[in-house]
Amino acid sequence: MVIITKKHIHHRRSIRLKNYDYFQPGLYFITICTQNKTNLFGKIIDNKMILNIAVKMVDKITNMAAELL
Repeated sequence: MVIITKKHIHHRRSIRLKNYDYFQPGLYFITICTQNKTNLFGKIIDNKMILNIAVKMVDKITNMAAELL
């Protein structure tokens, strides 16, 4: 078990842009890592990502929420 202390957290350098409002509308890239590189989001076939049904539902709900803003 890994115990994270404040000492470990505070030495990280932030990669956020100074004076940038991250609440403004825009496109953002995120990286999601899974334990043991498990394929939780779908499959890659012919170099294309084929999303599974769970990811398609999350995508639909996310887009619906974005329309409300």
